[in-house]
Amino acid sequence: MHVAAHCGTRVRLDLNHIVATGSFFRPVRYRSSLEVYGVARNRRNGSCGRLVWRQLGALAPVCAAGLQDTRDDKEYCVVNFYHLVDIVDPDEVISRHKEYLEDKEVKGRIYISEQGINAQFGGVTEDAVGYAEWLIANEPNFDTLEYSVDPVETHMFPKLRLQYKANLISLSGGMQAVPVTNPEARATKVKPSDWKKMLQQGVEGRTPVVLDVRNSYEWDAGHFEGAERPLEDNFHETPTEATEDPLPKYLDGLEPETPVMMYCTGGIRCDVYSTYLKQKGFQNLYTLEGGIQNYMKNEGLDHWKGSLYVFDGRMAIRPNKDAQEPLEPVASCALCGGKAILPHLNCANVDCNKLFLACQECQDKLQGCCCEQCTKAPRLCISTSDIDTLGKKLDEMELQHPDAFESDTWPHGLHLMAHIAARDLPNARFMSKRIPDTIASRDAAVKKAHAVLRLLWNKEYVLVWEELEFDWPEEYKDVVDYLAEDIKKHVLQMIGRVYSRISLATVAKLINCSDEDAIELASRECNAVKEGDFLVMSGVSAEREKLSETDVQMLQSILVHIS
Repeated sequence: MHVAAHCGTRVRLDLNHIVATGSFFRPVRYRSSLEVYGVARNRRNGSCGRLVWRQLGALAPVCAAGLQDTRDDKEYCVVNFYHLVDIVDPDEVISRHKEYLEDKEVKGRIYISEQGINAQFGGVTEDAVGYAEWLIANEPNFDTLEYSVDPVETHMFPKLRLQYKANLISLSGGMQAVPVTNPEARATKVKPSDWKKMLQQGVEGRTPVVLDVRNSYEWDAGHFEGAERPLEDNFHETPTEATEDPLPKYLDGLEPETPVMMYCTGGIRCDVYSTYLKQKGFQNLYTLEGGIQNYMKNEGLDHWKGSLYVFDGRMAIRPNKDAQEPLEPVASCALCGGKAILPHLNCANVDCNKLFLACQECQDKLQGCCCEQCTKAPRLCISTSDIDTLGKKLDEMELQHPDAFESDTWPHGLHLMAHIAARDLPNARFMSKRIPDTIASRDAAVKKAHAVLRLLWNKEYVLVWEELEFDWPEEYKDVVDYLAEDIKKHVLQMIGRVYSRISLATVAKLINCSDEDAIELASRECNAVKEGDFLVMSGVSAEREKLSETDVQMLQSILVHIS
């Protein structure tokens, strides 16, 4: 199953998918958003499935628990490497590595077997790079290990998965059938500069076959000039003796002396597959040292078309592309043939889940589905735009399945908090009165949501912080963070419109943060500057006049709590 994953530069709730399924709720991060799978009535017997919140694994969209709001001074990166070498006791190696990483802020996938290691991980740069350096210094036969480092703004993986995996990559028939740890059995590695020359000039006067050893959907995002689209949707379908066709179509019938230039994202897939092709008689095999990522760092986009699909929270990269501009894929929209946009989508039909590219118009028109037929499926993702619509979408689902709301499987607390975070207090108040007493009395999160609503309704902003510091369930945390930030901004804007000078300590207590954070937020929200122990508001006199007398009285009343 292909799963699209992407994370933004900062974890903020941008809920733009609610998915009705027949059995469970599952919150996951999807394209800087939280995807919520909701309950739907069983069409056969009219019953509602049990709702269970859970998070997906490392290859799933990055879940809410996996990405933290990194408003700190830490530097983050993604590290990639592989090393094909004989390991006598993988379990013992894994044990030592787990011990080393126990107190490190590192997340990702690290697989170890008798044939080496394959790692894609990230985290705090000091810890992530430190692990690679520790490996080089302490593991036998790892002194030649090379790794790539890409700076990012936060964690790109939800958790650390460090484990034994017999096949470091999913080669049909298994890796044990090929001598991957013998460098002589593999293709000749080519530096990026020489790879560029070979693309331009050929190999010893001959035109090479440029073989993309990736999945077809990766090619759609971007590829080298001259490389045909792989016929396989998954690498494990790549032809070997264990598949119906023993050779890729683009190599079938070629002379053994034909030069073949093989490439993949980081290098391991083509390195491993080259050992198989050598066994099949191909004599002039070349692999790109360090893969596409290494080429882009050294040669830029010369002879490269489009962007690069990656298997972490970024989903797609193009190193020398302006970060503010959208990444462009090579392939067109799979639905209309127009200009597609990255990242890939999983079909909104949960039972289809096809990974595809589409233009914005088709994404909107078909609500994230890959075809008209999928739009009529019983379990669909329903696209929305932002947090303001989460409560409304849950309202719609409730109208469609009224019995579900009466069940303790409905996410009453999250539903209520969604309305509160969207400043939709009247609807939140109405909904709070409809939550069954049996649920409201024993669900701690629902109780807290009620308390938050009551305080905000009465404009008791100072007292609300204690309620928001409750240990909320994981699926609530983005909503709570969003609400907290919104309250801070709202209060600061009111302060800036009423006061020309106010104690820094008062502001910090009012918005529940440190003096340093209060200075930063007040400067941004109401043009404040620090003078001694006070904040002086500047350039907002005109705004100050616009605040109603009622608002002024309300603000003065909430300040009583901290006087």
